[in-house]
Amino acid sequence: MFSFKKHKIVIGGVLLLLVLLAILAWLLMVREKAAPNLLPQKIHYYGNPSVSVEQIRIKAFYVVPKNGAPFDGWLPRLEESLKSIGRFHRLQFLGKSSIEADIYPTPITMPAGIFNQKNTDAATLDALQKGIQKAINESPENFSSFVKSAPNEYVVTLFLVEGENSGVRENIFVFPRAMLTDGEYRSYADALLYHHFAQTLGIPDLYDEAGRTSRSEGIMGFGKFMPIELNFLPKSITRKMGLLE
Repeated sequence: MFSFKKHKIVIGGVLLLLVLLAILAWLLMVREKAAPNLLPQKIHYYGNPSVSVEQIRIKAFYVVPKNGAPFDGWLPRLEESLKSIGRFHRLQFLGKSSIEADIYPTPITMPAGIFNQKNTDAATLDALQKGIQKAINESPENFSSFVKSAPNEYVVTLFLVEGENSGVRENIFVFPRAMLTDGEYRSYADALLYHHFAQTLGIPDLYDEAGRTSRSEGIMGFGKFMPIELNFLPKSITRKMGLLE
């Protein structure tokens, strides 16, 4: 004989089972989405997980032409700026990537012919590298250890130069001293420095110098003309470097 009471119990049991299955499916979905954030995050070269950039060390050199004079006060200004981009970088990567910097304390002189190239070519970069190595080897002080670094560090070389030279190649970048010290750049000099540095990590330049157009409001685009304190790296970039917010 049909029992309405038993029928209600069966229906109730089925509904309860469906609710439990729905809850389980939701929990599994949430867990799947959250799983990447639970894994240790490894900050790496842009688009290349095999190259770690969690610990970055900048080796900085100030280069002047043989017929020129070093800019007075270059060292404290460079120290200040490198600390500034270090703070910015650490903040953008939530403390998971850091920058340390070593500055060669003595200006290095080189032939005047390698200066005043707005877009520093490969031959000039090679000349800068060879000239730096020669100067270090011939230095009366024992600065040969200056170029050494820890095995787990990603080393970037900065050439701060007199003249208009600028350029980036792999883990080397050239930056004009005037952009660091002259009044017209003072409010956004650190942003300009980071903009150049970031390209040594594979981060694309999103500002078109020729057309004066930008594909980003962040520091890799128009943001390079703003104070670094008001700047940011877009999440589209940091995610491609292993940062999962």
